[in-house]
Amino acid sequence: DKFRESRKLFLMGMALNVLLGPLLDVAGYAFAAAAVLAPFSGFNIVINAVIAPFTLGEKLTNRRLVASVIIFITAAGSIA
Repeated sequence: DKFRESRKLFLMGMALNVLLGPLLDVAGYAFAAAAVLAPFSGFNIVINAVIAPFTLGEKLTNRRLVASVIIFITAAGSIA
């Protein structure tokens, strides 16, 4: 059943994001300063916005693009 398969993949992805993401963040802070890592969190949002139309079929609207750019700029500017 396609619904069960997509639900299973969704739950696996969420589990990886919720459980593995913070562990990798902590590991990253052990090797680099937070000021170095902060822009990458903003860059992650931009990458997700760009890739979503290809992987999820979502439309990248101007509003979403502008919001992603604002998030990236503020994340990068937070270290200045």
